[in-house]
Amino acid sequence: IVGKTAVVNNSSGPSVAVLRVPGGAVVARVRAGDIVIILAGHANYGGSLWQEIRTVTGILGWAPDAVLNYEEENEG
Repeated sequence: IVGKTAVVNNSSGPSVAVLRVPGGAVVARVRAGDIVIILAGHANYGGSLWQEIRTVTGILGWAPDAVLNYEEENEG
């Protein structure tokens, strides 16, 4: 995986919906513990922050920022 990543951490259920746009249609679901790739987009929708992501299977979409734990880059 190339680029910044985050781990899905959803305490309210086993998976998180990935939406086409914030507030839009569900295009995929990711499970707690899954890694997603962070893209450039940020949005505020419905009082929540959203992050544009790509799943490891290549699906593009948006997830609530609150369920993403950002990986810290390890320097060797």
